Amino acid sequence: NLLKERDDYSPGDEYLHAKDAALNALEMAKDMVRQAQHVIIPKSMPIESVQVRVGIHIGEVTCGVLGERLPKFAVFGSAVNLAARMEQTSL
Repeated sequence: NLLKERDDYSPGDEYLHAKDAALNALEMAKDMVRQAQHVIIPKSMPIESVQVRVGIHIGEVTCGVLGERLPKFAVFGSAVNLAARMEQTSL
């Protein structure tokens, strides 16, 4: 753990780092929702803006690029599954 290698490490540092990451993710999600309201779907009648739903969960994940012909970045883990379920059931 990189935090534990620092000279000024204390046991509460990991909690504070996770808290900062969660707050940053929340702010980014709120910004995405706000900005999506300004994006109009072309040729929609009546005129509609893009709708964004967000699910956030902090936890361990595994990620990487999959495929050779059409490579795609993918993220796996229980945190991803929980966030997906949160997003699917959001308002």
